[in-house]
Amino acid sequence: MDADIDTFPAALWALQALLGIETMPPALRLAVYIPSAAAHIPVREYPEYQSLVHSGIVNAAGQVHHEVIDWLTIISRPDLEVQLTIRRPGDEPDTIKESLTVFCRMESWLAAITLTPADAERRRQVAAQIGFEGDPNELPREWVDQIRITYLGESSDLDRQTEMITEGILSEIGTAAPARIDGANIELSTFLQASGVAGNDAEALTAMLMRAGITESQCAVLTEMMALDRSALATVSARHVIPGASPHERAVGRTVVIADSGLGRVSMAQSVSDSGTLWVSLWPGEPATVRGDISDFVSTVIAPRVHLS
Repeated sequence: MDADIDTFPAALWALQALLGIETMPPALRLAVYIPSAAAHIPVREYPEYQSLVHSGIVNAAGQVHHEVIDWLTIISRPDLEVQLTIRRPGDEPDTIKESLTVFCRMESWLAAITLTPADAERRRQVAAQIGFEGDPNELPREWVDQIRITYLGESSDLDRQTEMITEGILSEIGTAAPARIDGANIELSTFLQASGVAGNDAEALTAMLMRAGITESQCAVLTEMMALDRSALATVSARHVIPGASPHERAVGRTVVIADSGLGRVSMAQSVSDSGTLWVSLWPGEPATVRGDISDFVSTVIAPRVHLS
Protein backbone atom coordinates (compact mmCIF):
# COMPACT_ATOMS: atom_id res chain seq x y z
CA MET A 1 0.00 0.00 0.00
CA ASP A 2 1.36 3.43 -0.93
CA ALA A 3 -0.73 5.29 1.65
CA ASP A 4 -2.75 4.92 4.81
CA ILE A 5 -5.92 2.83 4.77
CA ASP A 6 -8.98 5.08 4.75
CA THR A 7 -12.22 3.22 5.42
CA PHE A 8 -15.18 3.08 7.84
CA PRO A 9 -16.23 0.78 10.73
CA ALA A 10 -18.60 -1.45 8.76
CA ALA A 11 -15.96 -1.99 6.05
CA LEU A 12 -13.38 -2.77 8.73
CA TRP A 13 -15.80 -5.34 10.10
CA ALA A 14 -15.97 -6.90 6.62
CA LEU A 15 -12.16 -6.97 6.57
CA GLN A 16 -12.17 -8.72 9.93
CA ALA A 17 -14.59 -11.28 8.49
CA LEU A 18 -12.26 -11.93 5.55
CA LEU A 19 -9.24 -12.37 7.83
CA GLY A 20 -10.90 -14.00 10.85
CA ILE A 21 -9.82 -11.18 13.17
CA GLU A 22 -12.29 -11.00 16.05
CA THR A 23 -11.16 -7.98 18.07
CA MET A 24 -9.81 -4.46 17.69
CA PRO A 25 -8.47 -2.21 20.50
CA PRO A 26 -11.34 -1.89 23.01
CA ALA A 27 -10.93 1.89 23.34
CA LEU A 28 -12.34 2.24 19.81
CA ARG A 29 -15.64 0.73 21.00
CA LEU A 30 -16.13 -1.09 17.70
CA ALA A 31 -18.49 -4.03 17.34
CA VAL A 32 -16.78 -7.37 17.98
CA TYR A 33 -16.67 -9.68 14.97
CA ILE A 34 -18.28 -13.02 15.90
CA PRO A 35 -17.77 -15.61 13.12
CA SER A 36 -20.80 -17.71 14.03
CA ALA A 37 -23.06 -14.66 13.86
CA ALA A 38 -21.83 -13.62 10.42
CA ALA A 39 -21.57 -16.94 8.61
CA HIS A 40 -25.08 -16.76 7.12
CA ILE A 41 -24.06 -13.97 4.71
CA PRO A 42 -21.05 -14.35 2.38
CA VAL A 43 -18.64 -11.46 2.90
CA ARG A 44 -18.72 -10.58 -0.79
CA GLU A 45 -22.42 -9.82 -0.45
CA TYR A 46 -21.85 -7.18 2.22
CA PRO A 47 -22.60 -3.69 0.80
CA GLU A 48 -19.33 -2.52 2.34
CA TYR A 49 -17.28 -5.11 0.46
CA GLN A 50 -17.15 -3.15 -2.79
CA SER A 51 -15.63 -0.15 -1.02
CA LEU A 52 -12.71 -2.41 -0.04
CA VAL A 53 -12.27 -3.43 -3.68
CA HIS A 54 -12.51 0.15 -4.97
CA SER A 55 -9.84 1.31 -2.52
CA GLY A 56 -7.41 -1.49 -3.42
CA ILE A 57 -7.56 -3.12 0.00
CA VAL A 58 -9.08 -6.25 -1.58
CA ASN A 59 -8.31 -7.35 -5.15
CA ALA A 60 -10.73 -8.70 -7.75
CA ALA A 61 -10.04 -12.26 -6.58
CA GLY A 62 -11.12 -11.40 -3.04
CA GLN A 63 -7.59 -11.40 -1.60
CA VAL A 64 -6.66 -8.82 1.03
CA HIS A 65 -3.49 -6.84 0.29
CA HIS A 66 -0.60 -8.47 2.15
CA GLU A 67 0.47 -5.23 3.84
CA VAL A 68 -3.06 -4.66 5.11
CA ILE A 69 -2.96 -8.13 6.66
CA ASP A 70 0.29 -7.26 8.43
CA TRP A 71 -1.03 -3.93 9.73
CA LEU A 72 -4.26 -5.42 11.04
CA THR A 73 -2.31 -8.20 12.74
CA ILE A 74 -0.32 -5.59 14.68
CA ILE A 75 -3.47 -3.70 15.65
CA SER A 76 -5.39 -6.81 16.69
CA ARG A 77 -2.54 -8.45 18.64
CA PRO A 78 -0.56 -5.68 20.38
CA ASP A 79 1.38 -5.97 23.60
CA LEU A 80 1.10 -2.20 24.18
CA GLU A 81 -1.53 0.40 23.28
CA VAL A 82 -0.83 4.13 23.58
CA GLN A 83 -4.11 6.01 23.23
CA LEU A 84 -4.61 9.58 22.05
CA THR A 85 -8.08 11.00 22.65
CA ILE A 86 -8.78 14.41 21.10
CA ARG A 87 -11.89 16.24 22.24
CA ARG A 88 -13.04 19.44 20.56
CA PRO A 89 -16.14 21.66 20.81
CA GLY A 90 -18.88 20.36 18.51
CA ASP A 91 -20.50 22.14 15.59
CA GLU A 92 -23.63 22.81 17.66
CA PRO A 93 -23.71 24.70 20.99
CA ASP A 94 -23.02 22.63 24.12
CA THR A 95 -21.76 19.66 22.10
CA ILE A 96 -18.38 18.00 21.70
CA LYS A 97 -16.76 15.78 19.09
CA GLU A 98 -14.09 13.24 19.87
CA SER A 99 -11.55 11.33 17.82
CA LEU A 100 -9.38 8.49 19.06
CA THR A 101 -6.05 7.12 17.85
CA VAL A 102 -4.57 3.92 19.27
CA PHE A 103 -0.86 3.37 18.62
CA CYS A 104 -0.25 -0.38 18.75
CA ARG A 105 3.09 -2.10 19.35
CA MET A 106 3.44 -5.82 18.66
CA GLU A 107 7.00 -6.75 19.62
CA SER A 108 9.03 -4.60 17.18
CA TRP A 109 6.24 -3.57 14.80
CA LEU A 110 4.10 -0.46 15.22
CA ALA A 111 0.88 0.71 13.59
CA ALA A 112 -1.92 3.11 14.48
CA ILE A 113 -5.69 3.13 14.00
CA THR A 114 -7.79 6.31 14.21
CA LEU A 115 -11.56 6.65 14.59
CA THR A 116 -12.99 10.07 13.64
CA PRO A 117 -16.70 11.01 13.68
CA ALA A 118 -18.10 11.79 10.24
CA ASP A 119 -18.88 15.30 9.06
CA ALA A 120 -21.37 16.13 6.27
CA GLU A 121 -18.80 15.78 3.48
CA ARG A 122 -17.65 12.42 4.79
CA ARG A 123 -21.26 11.18 4.82
CA ARG A 124 -21.67 12.14 1.16
CA GLN A 125 -18.43 10.37 0.20
CA VAL A 126 -19.36 7.11 1.91
CA ALA A 127 -22.88 7.19 0.45
CA ALA A 128 -21.33 7.38 -3.02
CA GLN A 129 -18.87 4.54 -2.23
CA ILE A 130 -21.57 2.09 -1.17
CA GLY A 131 -24.18 3.21 -3.69
CA PHE A 132 -26.60 4.60 -1.11
CA GLU A 133 -29.16 6.82 -2.84
CA GLY A 134 -31.02 8.10 0.24
CA ASP A 135 -30.21 10.96 2.59
CA PRO A 136 -26.56 10.58 3.74
CA ASN A 137 -27.58 11.91 7.16
CA GLU A 138 -29.64 8.76 7.64
CA LEU A 139 -26.60 6.49 7.39
CA PRO A 140 -25.56 4.96 10.74
CA ARG A 141 -22.18 5.86 12.22
CA GLU A 142 -20.87 2.37 11.44
CA TRP A 143 -20.99 3.32 7.75
CA VAL A 144 -19.75 6.88 7.85
CA ASP A 145 -17.25 7.42 10.67
CA GLN A 146 -13.69 7.43 9.38
CA ILE A 147 -11.23 4.65 10.16
CA ARG A 148 -7.63 5.43 9.24
CA ILE A 149 -4.90 2.83 9.61
CA THR A 150 -1.24 3.85 9.45
CA TYR A 151 1.89 1.71 9.50
CA LEU A 152 4.55 3.42 11.64
CA GLY A 153 7.49 1.10 11.09
CA GLU A 154 9.59 -1.64 12.65
CA SER A 155 12.36 -1.36 15.22
CA SER A 156 13.52 -3.41 18.19
CA ASP A 157 15.16 -0.30 19.67
CA LEU A 158 12.91 1.07 22.45
CA ASP A 159 14.15 4.64 21.96
CA ARG A 160 13.22 4.44 18.28
CA GLN A 161 9.80 3.03 19.18
CA THR A 162 9.31 5.94 21.58
CA GLU A 163 10.27 8.38 18.84
CA MET A 164 7.85 6.85 16.30
CA ILE A 165 4.88 6.98 18.69
CA THR A 166 5.77 10.48 19.88
CA GLU A 167 6.00 11.76 16.30
CA GLY A 168 2.65 10.16 15.51
CA ILE A 169 1.00 11.89 18.47
CA LEU A 170 2.55 15.27 17.61
CA SER A 171 1.35 14.93 14.03
CA GLU A 172 -2.22 14.36 15.24
CA ILE A 173 -2.36 17.29 17.68
CA GLY A 174 -0.62 19.84 15.46
CA THR A 175 0.78 23.10 16.81
CA ALA A 176 -0.67 26.11 18.63
CA ALA A 177 0.60 29.23 20.37
CA PRO A 178 1.67 28.52 23.96
CA ALA A 179 -0.33 30.08 26.79
CA ARG A 180 1.19 33.18 28.39
CA ILE A 181 1.19 31.82 31.93
CA ASP A 182 3.84 30.82 34.43
CA GLY A 183 4.42 27.13 35.01
CA ALA A 184 3.10 25.53 38.18
CA ASN A 185 3.25 22.28 40.13
CA ILE A 186 0.38 21.12 42.33
CA GLU A 187 -0.04 17.94 44.34
CA LEU A 188 -2.29 15.53 42.46
CA SER A 189 -4.37 14.85 45.57
CA THR A 190 -5.05 18.57 46.00
CA PHE A 191 -6.05 18.96 42.35
CA LEU A 192 -8.33 15.92 42.41
CA GLN A 193 -9.95 17.01 45.66
CA ALA A 194 -10.64 20.50 44.30
CA SER A 195 -12.01 19.09 41.04
CA GLY A 196 -14.24 16.62 42.85
CA VAL A 197 -15.64 19.10 45.36
CA ALA A 198 -16.15 21.97 42.90
CA GLY A 199 -17.57 19.85 40.07
CA ASN A 200 -18.71 22.19 37.27
CA ASP A 201 -18.59 25.28 39.51
CA ALA A 202 -15.73 27.29 37.98
CA GLU A 203 -15.75 29.91 40.75
CA ALA A 204 -15.52 27.29 43.49
CA LEU A 205 -12.71 25.47 41.67
CA THR A 206 -10.79 28.71 41.18
CA ALA A 207 -11.13 29.62 44.86
CA MET A 208 -9.89 26.21 46.02
CA LEU A 209 -6.94 26.16 43.61
CA MET A 210 -5.90 29.72 44.45
CA ARG A 211 -5.77 28.71 48.12
CA ALA A 212 -3.29 26.03 47.00
CA GLY A 213 -1.07 28.67 45.36
CA ILE A 214 -2.34 28.54 41.78
CA THR A 215 -2.56 31.95 40.07
CA GLU A 216 -5.69 33.40 38.54
CA SER A 217 -4.48 32.90 34.94
CA GLN A 218 -3.49 29.30 35.68
CA CYS A 219 -6.93 28.72 37.20
CA ALA A 220 -8.54 30.21 34.10
CA VAL A 221 -6.81 27.61 31.94
CA LEU A 222 -7.72 24.74 34.27
CA THR A 223 -11.39 25.70 34.54
CA GLU A 224 -11.64 26.08 30.76
CA MET A 225 -10.09 22.64 30.30
CA MET A 226 -12.89 21.17 32.40
CA ALA A 227 -15.59 22.85 30.28
CA LEU A 228 -16.06 20.14 27.64
CA ASP A 229 -17.63 22.43 25.04
CA ARG A 230 -15.11 25.28 25.34
CA SER A 231 -11.60 23.86 25.00
CA ALA A 232 -9.75 21.44 22.75
CA LEU A 233 -8.17 18.68 24.80
CA ALA A 234 -5.78 15.87 23.86
CA THR A 235 -5.20 13.12 26.42
CA VAL A 236 -2.39 10.56 26.06
CA SER A 237 -2.84 7.34 28.03
CA ALA A 238 -1.66 3.74 27.74
CA ARG A 239 -2.35 0.15 28.66
CA HIS A 240 -0.26 -3.01 28.47
CA VAL A 241 -1.98 -5.98 26.83
CA ILE A 242 -0.99 -8.83 29.14
CA PRO A 243 -2.71 -12.23 28.82
CA GLY A 244 -4.48 -13.16 32.02
CA ALA A 245 -4.00 -9.75 33.65
CA SER A 246 -6.80 -7.71 35.18
CA PRO A 247 -7.77 -4.30 33.70
CA HIS A 248 -6.13 -2.67 36.73
CA GLU A 249 -2.84 -4.47 36.08
CA ARG A 250 -2.90 -3.52 32.39
CA ALA A 251 -3.66 0.18 32.89
CA VAL A 252 -0.96 2.83 33.19
CA GLY A 253 -1.78 5.28 35.99
CA ARG A 254 -0.21 8.36 34.39
CA THR A 255 -1.52 10.53 31.57
CA VAL A 256 -0.41 13.60 29.63
CA VAL A 257 -2.95 16.27 28.70
CA ILE A 258 -2.41 18.93 26.02
CA ALA A 259 -5.09 21.65 26.06
CA ASP A 260 -5.76 24.56 23.72
CA SER A 261 -7.58 27.24 25.69
CA GLY A 262 -8.46 30.86 25.09
CA LEU A 263 -5.10 31.76 26.63
CA GLY A 264 -3.18 29.34 24.39
CA ARG A 265 -1.76 25.82 24.61
CA VAL A 266 -0.70 24.20 27.88
CA SER A 267 0.81 20.83 28.76
CA MET A 268 -0.19 19.00 31.93
CA ALA A 269 1.81 15.96 33.00
CA GLN A 270 2.15 13.85 36.13
CA SER A 271 5.25 12.82 38.03
CA VAL A 272 6.32 11.18 41.29
CA SER A 273 8.81 12.83 43.65
CA ASP A 274 11.55 10.95 45.51
CA SER A 275 9.29 10.97 48.58
CA GLY A 276 6.49 9.29 46.63
CA THR A 277 4.26 12.37 46.29
CA LEU A 278 2.27 12.55 43.05
CA TRP A 279 2.45 15.93 41.31
CA VAL A 280 0.70 17.56 38.38
CA SER A 281 2.71 20.07 36.34
CA LEU A 282 1.04 22.79 34.26
CA TRP A 283 3.30 24.58 31.80
CA PRO A 284 2.94 26.75 28.69
CA GLY A 285 2.68 24.46 25.67
CA GLU A 286 5.96 25.35 24.01
CA PRO A 287 6.76 22.77 21.30
CA ALA A 288 9.76 21.47 23.25
CA THR A 289 7.68 21.13 26.43
CA VAL A 290 4.88 19.27 24.67
CA ARG A 291 7.33 16.95 22.93
CA GLY A 292 9.23 16.34 26.16
CA ASP A 293 6.14 15.52 28.22
CA ILE A 294 4.80 13.12 25.59
CA SER A 295 8.17 11.47 24.93
CA ASP A 296 8.81 11.04 28.67
CA PHE A 297 5.42 9.38 29.12
CA VAL A 298 5.83 7.04 26.14
CA SER A 299 9.36 6.07 27.18
CA THR A 300 8.10 4.94 30.60
CA VAL A 301 5.49 2.59 29.12
CA ILE A 302 7.34 1.31 26.05
CA ALA A 303 9.34 -1.40 27.86
CA PRO A 304 7.60 -4.80 27.58
CA ARG A 305 5.93 -6.08 30.75
CA VAL A 306 5.46 -9.75 31.61
CA HIS A 307 2.50 -10.88 33.69
CA LEU A 308 3.34 -13.61 36.17
CA SER A 309 0.31 -15.72 37.12
